[in-house]
Amino acid sequence: MSRLQLNATAVARLDAQVRLSGVFQHRLDADQPRRSVHATIAVEQAGKSIRVEVAHNGTRNSVTLDKKRRDNVVRIARFIEATVNGDAATGLPEMDGDVLVSDLEIVLREALRFGHGTFVLPADELEPELLVRRTDRGGFLVQLRLGSANAGFTLPADRSVAFTRLTAHLQRFLQDFRAAFSAVA
Repeated sequence: MSRLQLNATAVARLDAQVRLSGVFQHRLDADQPRRSVHATIAVEQAGKSIRVEVAHNGTRNSVTLDKKRRDNVVRIARFIEATVNGDAATGLPEMDGDVLVSDLEIVLREALRFGHGTFVLPADELEPELLVRRTDRGGFLVQLRLGSANAGFTLPADRSVAFTRLTAHLQRFLQDFRAAFSAVA
């Protein structure tokens, strides 16, 4: 039985897509027997890394790669094919063993990508809630909640700028919460 593979056109599209954040559809084909599988590829750009999630037939697999590497397209294509074919993805180390994308960063970026919903943030021992929804102008209405503490604000439509501001607001919110909690204790 032949392996499912991305065709040359899909790899060319993937070359452009790894420079963006977004969700993309790809089809992998095999000849013997003739079959195809559709996969959804979510790409998140982080400061120094790229996080790629492959979803197909109810499974999800992800990898985080160094943004500076020139061979990321080949590595991601290999990861997609290995995932869809049920192989263990080998040869794709996560940035020399360092985790460059924290769980918190992943949740914040996903919240902005989805543009609506409630998300529990893994922030140290605290787990504040983040409520997000889009505005009519494409920006974001955001609320942070932790116990009885609330903070609300708006963010611009540009997700990169929105992420930077959201991170700063969250850090301030958690600092203020800890300071108020220490004052009471």
